Amino acid sequence: MPPADVAAVPAAPRPDHDPASSPSRLDRITALPWPALALIALALATFVGFLVYPTYPNYDSYYSLLWGREVLHGHLPSFDEYRSPTQHPLAVAFGAVLSLLGRGGDRVMVFFTEASFVVLCAGVYRLARQAFTPLVGLAAAGILCTRFDFPFLAARAYIDIPYLAFVVWAAALELARPRRGGIVWVLLACAGLLRPEAWIIIGLYFLGM
Repeated sequence: MPPADVAAVPAAPRPDHDPASSPSRLDRITALPWPALALIALALATFVGFLVYPTYPNYDSYYSLLWGREVLHGHLPSFDEYRSPTQHPLAVAFGAVLSLLGRGGDRVMVFFTEASFVVLCAGVYRLARQAFTPLVGLAAAGILCTRFDFPFLAARAYIDIPYLAFVVWAAALELARPRRGGIVWVLLACAGLLRPEAWIIIGLYFLGM
């Protein structure tokens, strides 16, 4: 039987259960990958919205489908029709591919445009994160999501959304590694095939190389 004073001494805590070394709840919360979780949530919300609230392309995008179908049938696109919109080469090429799907091509065009909106938000986050901080990046992407003009344009398959996605990602990649070239040229060229003002950006980028 050990002496009473020895038995009363409490056992020393094991090092692996040291409360001071275990992370607090706040530390665990801040350690979560919030940007990735926000992107997943946005993608899921966009997909659910696509399924629950069916929308259809706008006037210009329907013409891209029409012109693309004419090209597939070996006809010259009817660019000179009365009140026809401005033609955009990449949109016409994309419309040609989607016209193979028949009547469902218009909904697939909306799906890809809404997906481009998610890509645009990710690009805005990355650009602002690199230029400032991750918190600013999340704030910038959040502000973009709350400007309802942009989700509306995506829901109606406006080419402005993929155009902005190309430009923003080109800027984000260039900021990460200045004078990168390569993929930046490709993204800006795709943007130029959607809207002509991107060629001005390409010219300025060429002068800065």
